[in-house]
Amino acid sequence: MSKENGVLDLVMKSEWFNKIKNGEKTIEYREIKKSWASRIYENGKPVVNKALLSKGYDRKEQMLFAIDKIEVLTSGLETDLHIDKPVYAIHLGEQLNIVEWKKQGGCDV
Repeated sequence: MSKENGVLDLVMKSEWFNKIKNGEKTIEYREIKKSWASRIYENGKPVVNKALLSKGYDRKEQMLFAIDKIEVLTSGLETDLHIDKPVYAIHLGEQLNIVEWKKQGGCDV
């Protein structure tokens, strides 16, 4: 997935995927790096409005969410990353119907 179709591809460990699936976690954090910036922004503005979450790289289980907002935090110490570096806070909104999305042209990575 890429910014061309407005979908941010997020591969994650089972622990975090399951917490999101169970409603325990609504924000996904990523360390700010050039690779993430190029997937999220174009000319300084976010160009993604959905997040495709995949459980591991085998992608056997996936979920699709609307992105409510993306914040930049100066430190990730208070996040589940526990790092003293800037991070993106990707606020997940409504869970979307992945089957319908795929029928309308969305695809697996």
